[in-house]
Amino acid sequence: MPKKILAVVRTRLYYATRRGDLLEMREILDYAQARGLTDSEYGFPRKVYAPPQIKFKFFAKTRRNPVHVAAYHGNIRALELLE
Repeated sequence: MPKKILAVVRTRLYYATRRGDLLEMREILDYAQARGLTDSEYGFPRKVYAPPQIKFKFFAKTRRNPVHVAAYHGNIRALELLE
């Protein structure tokens, strides 16, 4: 179940960041913490958005990263929230 929750949290956080909706971003991050996704087992957000690894001489698939989206749009407040 937590993996499904993690997938929903990641998707909602990405789209909230893309819209620049700081209130929803805060709610999503609080929800993730309340559900235990920030614990060491899941490590949200650091483990989830870790840099790609080289495997078999290929990079892993890229990940949609809210930090990159916020930086692209110049949304400093979102970057501070995601810190």
